Amino acid sequence: YGLSLVLNNLGDTKYQSQCFREAYDHHREALAITQERGFRRGEGNSRQAIGLILLEEGQLDEALENLQLADKIWLELNQTRKQIETRAALAIVNLSLDNYQEAEAKIAEALAHVAELPQLTTSWRTVQFAAYQVYAGTGRSTLAHHHLAQAASALEKITLNMPQSDQQRLYRSTLNRRIIDALATLSTQKTVQLARHDAPRGRTLTPDELCTITWTITSVTDDSIN
Repeated sequence: YGLSLVLNNLGDTKYQSQCFREAYDHHREALAITQERGFRRGEGNSRQAIGLILLEEGQLDEALENLQLADKIWLELNQTRKQIETRAALAIVNLSLDNYQEAEAKIAEALAHVAELPQLTTSWRTVQFAAYQVYAGTGRSTLAHHHLAQAASALEKITLNMPQSDQQRLYRSTLNRRIIDALATLSTQKTVQLARHDAPRGRTLTPDELCTITWTITSVTDDSIN
């Protein structure tokens, strides 16, 4: 048990550093030990971590398989927090597989229980950011922005009275970096001026004959942009 815990912790550290192959190897070693010893919680942690790594690497079918196995273990052990995290990850995998209905169903399941999590936990931010990704990916921009704002608000509360050195460590987290990057995307607006439909042709237009269009692109697949 002790060795599998160390290996899973090493895998988590490598994952945060985006050394995905090294992280995968550590979690695979841990998985072999937990399966041999029948340690179900450890197996669930390894399966969930492996699923997230495979998602990062684009191996979606294998990611789906490992996350589904983890989900079954958390259901068996009545581990609500871990199950919420896994459902959020399953939503992202299904989104990546273009299974949009299943993606929305899984994130809805995670959100249905998110109130059971403290708002300042990584798990809570994980679900909120996953919801942002799913709804942005399915063209539901308003809902996506709401969940991104929830994740960002929680992150802001955590850092409010935190020393600068601790804030820097916090921002090294893959999840937190992605929340910040998404906010930066939303804060970048584009503005153009176009001729009004009744503007004359053949001469330079006056400001009154132009209209200003401002927009923010949140996703290249956002159906609200046409």
